[in-house]
Amino acid sequence: MGLFIAIPRYHCTMRHIFIYWFLIMGSIAGNGQNDTLEYTDKIYVDYIKSVAFHPVNSPIDQPILNLGSRTGLHLSFDDVGGDNYQYNYEIIHCDKDWNPSDIGESEYLTGINGRRIEDVIPSVNTLVDYFNYKLTIPNNEVSWTLSGNYLLVIRDEEDLPVISKRFMVVDSKVIVVSTMKKSFEEDRIFSDQNISFEIDYEGYQIQVPEEEIFVHILQNGRWGMSYKNLRPLPGGLNRLKFQRSQGFPFPGHKDFRSFDIRSFDFVTKYVHSIDLNTDETVVLLELTKPRAFKNYLSENDANGAFYIQNKDLMGPAQGNNDRLRVQYLHHADYAKVIFNLKTMEIEDKDVYILGNFNNWLPSDEYKLTYDHTRNIYVGETMFKQGYYDYFFGTVDESGFIDTEELEGNSHETENLYTFLVYHRNFGDRYDRLIGVSYENSRDTR
Repeated sequence: MGLFIAIPRYHCTMRHIFIYWFLIMGSIAGNGQNDTLEYTDKIYVDYIKSVAFHPVNSPIDQPILNLGSRTGLHLSFDDVGGDNYQYNYEIIHCDKDWNPSDIGESEYLTGINGRRIEDVIPSVNTLVDYFNYKLTIPNNEVSWTLSGNYLLVIRDEEDLPVISKRFMVVDSKVIVVSTMKKSFEEDRIFSDQNISFEIDYEGYQIQVPEEEIFVHILQNGRWGMSYKNLRPLPGGLNRLKFQRSQGFPFPGHKDFRSFDIRSFDFVTKYVHSIDLNTDETVVLLELTKPRAFKNYLSENDANGAFYIQNKDLMGPAQGNNDRLRVQYLHHADYAKVIFNLKTMEIEDKDVYILGNFNNWLPSDEYKLTYDHTRNIYVGETMFKQGYYDYFFGTVDESGFIDTEELEGNSHETENLYTFLVYHRNFGDRYDRLIGVSYENSRDTR
């Protein structure tokens, strides 16, 4: 949705001047609504903000569930357009490559698809007005019956997509056994993490493994940082081997940068100042520098994830984990967050803020501009109260995204690797997800 469509959804009062800026900046960025559904993680309009999708009570975990599990997936998002808009949700089964599966809806779902999201509440005591939408799946209206990849699609009243989010349902049949090794390439020994793995499928029938089994490996849940469709070697009794001469190396990256704005009452690590104005809250982050040529320094992070939380107003505790406290998401406000990166200007490339919060996709909303008077990159964008991991990344004219140039790599970095094992037997019309395994780089060294 472009500038002239989105703005009329606002009421013309002084209270909404700040929100006008919020939406206009996004519209100038050229992120108008795309009518075509894409089978990926995407936000299609500028007035949808803070999209979070994760297992219930696990806000930094990947959206993966066991088939038949009582645990659900929780989706939340904000509409800053000023009205209580109607949104419907749809669930689509996909193959291993994120194309629609060749099966009917009744074969993978029970209940009614395309129902309205009913859990809607307006923001309370916030400078930025919005409506917060929440959805948990499966629920009493719809559930799935097959394993595999799924796409959750949120559509507006015109049946146009505004959000699409990927999730997986696993019916565990096999076990992944993995180890971490040094890189086989001499110049990458201190920068890469090399994975070796096998699959134990004892007790599960696979007729021709090298033609039926496919494995994806994701680093920190990122589909853009992954190996896809790896096939096993022929032979092997109850054990599938996956080998390449150079192994399966990943760039180690560095631990994520982060900032914590769960509270506006005090500054936290990497936050320089918080200005509480009558019409907006401005958060200035500490001045940062590139880390490509710096020694590795361990940092606590969430492996690229984020979670929304107003730490000044939370419900009763649920266990010892602070993230599991009851969240009043409609009480969390937005702030203008200012980023600073001290470095020489990089020719023929643009610099962006990247993380799970924007699906690792560069856009003008998260683009930094170079200030030649101070020799720094500067950018500002809106973030809801919460905790955020991020990287600085460069993008060249071809669209290639590179975080190594500004962040560097280290084999010592803590990363979480996810193994997804798919099986399509002869005659099947969909890909089963028969195994999910997680390996932490530090636990396997």
